Amino acid sequence: MERAAVVEFTSEDKEGPVESAFVSGKGRGWRAATIGKQTIRLVFDQPQTIKYISLVFEENNAARTHEFALRWSQDGGNSMKEIVRQQWNFSPPESIREVEKY
Repeated sequence: MERAAVVEFTSEDKEGPVESAFVSGKGRGWRAATIGKQTIRLVFDQPQTIKYISLVFEENNAARTHEFALRWSQDGGNSMKEIVRQQWNFSPPESIREVEKY
């Protein structure tokens, strides 16, 4: 990923850097440093054909509602097309993980 795109983000916890969001497996993943709306934006150097997107969200501590949106732009971010927007209710310890595959 680091050779193909610039990654922009609103915040990151030092224990969950944004780079860990792009590693599959059992890693800790990315975590925000602050509460509230967060953005991770990938700005590719060249147009890419993306065939598969996998997202995993985990909340082990607090009951909360989580919303995410996937968007794309073909004009450098001047206009955005929403691919999907979804809400999920975390309710630990029963409901702690959401997995999405597109």
